[in-house]
Amino acid sequence: MKDPFQLLPDSARWPLFLVLSIATMAYSWALGRQGKELKNPVAPCGIVSYELAWAPARSDAIRTSWEVPPKLDTAHQQIHWDFGFLLLYPLPFSLLCAQVARRSRRTGASTGFTLSRAVLMAAPLDFVEDLILLHLLDHGATGIVAVASLAATFKFALLLVALGYVVIQGGRVLWQRVRD
Repeated sequence: MKDPFQLLPDSARWPLFLVLSIATMAYSWALGRQGKELKNPVAPCGIVSYELAWAPARSDAIRTSWEVPPKLDTAHQQIHWDFGFLLLYPLPFSLLCAQVARRSRRTGASTGFTLSRAVLMAAPLDFVEDLILLHLLDHGATGIVAVASLAATFKFALLLVALGYVVIQGGRVLWQRVRD
C-alpha cells in the first residue's frame, strides 16, 4: 500500500484535506481556549508543559500549580477532549504527505508515502500519553512521567518531520511545475 488514501478518488482528496484541516484547526482552537487557564509560570505552555515534564518533580510542580479545583478539572477535561482530537489531527498531515508524494517525480515520493503512513502513529502515541497523564493527575508523579514525555516527543517529532517534508518537497514540486 502506497498510502492510506490510495483507494480514495483523486477528486475527493483535496476536498477531504480541506475539511480535515478546517476541523483540526477548529478543534485545536477550542482546545486552546479551553486550556488557556492552565498556562502559568510553572506551565508556560499549559498542558503541553505537562506532556513534556519528563521528571516526576517537574510533573508534580505543574500539577501542584493547577490544584485550585477548576484548574485541575480543566486539565482533566483537556486530556479527555484530546482523545477525540488524536483521531483527527494526524489525518490532514498524512493526506498532505501523500498528495505531495503523488506529485513528486522521482526523489522524495517514497519518503512522502512512508511519512503518510508513519504520521498516523501520532494517534496511538498520543493515546498512551493521555492515559498516563490522566493517571498522573489522579495519583501524582512517578517515573512513568518519562514514558508520557517520550510518547509526546515522538508524536511531535512525527508531525514536525511530516510538516518539514511537505514544505521542502512541496516547494520542490511547485518549483518543478513552474520550470516546466
